[in-house]
Amino acid sequence: VLERTIIDCIHKPKYAIGWENVLYTLNKVEQINEGALLNYLKKIRVPLLYAKVGFLLEQYKEKWNISSITIIELKQMKPGNPARFFRKIPGSLNKDWNLYIPDNILEY
Repeated sequence: VLERTIIDCIHKPKYAIGWENVLYTLNKVEQINEGALLNYLKKIRVPLLYAKVGFLLEQYKEKWNISSITIIELKQMKPGNPARFFRKIPGSLNKDWNLYIPDNILEY
């Protein structure tokens, strides 16, 4: 259930009343179930969401003990064309994830 909530809030930050609350919550999470996370992502099947979640998992890789296999699997499902992490906010292109990521994305 935690993993589904995390994905839903990354997909639609309004569910968490804004991106700042998503980050605050991610920083409080001590561990996640990678299998549950991947299973839920596969049900949704949104390439942009694979990239967003993958990018964030990379940031929390050590804290949550995320396997390299999970990161590789998510990279294989990223969007074919570059996309913005947030629709109306510009950023730098992260080629690993095909995402334009705002410089201050991890600040809240």
